[in-house]
Amino acid sequence: MLNQSTFEENARDISRKVKLASKGQYKMEAADWATLRSSIDEIFPTFGEKVLRFAGTNLSEQNLRFCYLMSMGLSNSEIEHVMDLSRATVWRWANKYSWIFDEMND
Repeated sequence: MLNQSTFEENARDISRKVKLASKGQYKMEAADWATLRSSIDEIFPTFGEKVLRFAGTNLSEQNLRFCYLMSMGLSNSEIEHVMDLSRATVWRWANKYSWIFDEMND
């Protein structure tokens, strides 16, 4: 039970940080990204594995972070703010990794 409550607290905390970052009010740090990944992997245990299998092991850390944000359902403009990327880059990556939505529903 303690593990579950710790997970829920971490998930709420990282969710709050991502929301702030999506508005340009917070800068995600390495520890935040690690918490985000572990939280999503806890909810969707095969997600990270599927991303690496379908996108390839040469996927950059930045691309992997992008995939995790997409899995949360963030809009392109929110991802732009969180990752400090250009609109064109986000659009291009959103098209490249659009299969993620299908994977989340499997």
